[in-house]
Amino acid sequence: MVADEPTTALDVTVQKQILRLIKELQTRHSTAMVFVTHDLGVVSKVCQRLAVLYGGKIVEKSTVPEFFDGPKHGYSRALLAATPKYTDPGASLLPVEDAVIEAAAAEVLAADREWRHDG
Repeated sequence: MVADEPTTALDVTVQKQILRLIKELQTRHSTAMVFVTHDLGVVSKVCQRLAVLYGGKIVEKSTVPEFFDGPKHGYSRALLAATPKYTDPGASLLPVEDAVIEAAAAEVLAADREWRHDG
């Protein structure tokens, strides 16, 4: 099953109902799910593993607990720092720094060049 941004722009009550329905379908049909979202809060509730993408390329793969305990990639760390914390909703959010974006973009370009060269 693929769920592409299934809870985007929904209020929290409807979001919870949709997530419950998705989990029920997944359990009933004994199926895996690819859950595409930008909402790390939702990821923490419904996923076991995650992949962080930048420029259409995976920059990090991890279990959810490992990711939230300490993401390995600079872009992943920046995304997590820019995400509101439910435990401290009034805390300041850190923007993703230009240097992190530039490094991720360079990594993606290098991977594309390598792919074209090998292909």
